[in-house]
Amino acid sequence: MISVYPKILLLLIGLTFACVTVASTARTDCLQWHLSGQFTFIRSDGRKLTVGSLRHGQTITGQAYYYEKRLYWGDLKGYIEGHDFNVTIHWQWAARREIYEGHVDAQGHLSGTTYEEDHPDRSATWYTKQQLRCASP
Repeated sequence: MISVYPKILLLLIGLTFACVTVASTARTDCLQWHLSGQFTFIRSDGRKLTVGSLRHGQTITGQAYYYEKRLYWGDLKGYIEGHDFNVTIHWQWAARREIYEGHVDAQGHLSGTTYEEDHPDRSATWYTKQQLRCASP
């Protein structure tokens, strides 16, 4: 039983080292995130949007679409500044807009809330599984 303690101690030291290594890969110091490409916004109401975006400085432009008995698509425009993210999607099938507000976490994932511009009470949360890359540390 006495020989078990050194093994536990070594295991704890190894886990501590692993945690420190993983934590050091987080990018809380990123000043500018690379946000060009295709992302999936997974919403709390079950809708999954595919968003193609292109970043020009702080401005984001692109298109979004989702399929729900038919294909819906819209144009998006917004900004990303530091860790803050905000885009508006103007859906072509209806004269309505959805606002997506959020942030980039230390691992490069986007998440936040969305609501209809004319009906802020119709809201959902959302997140992406894809990670953004740091463009400028």
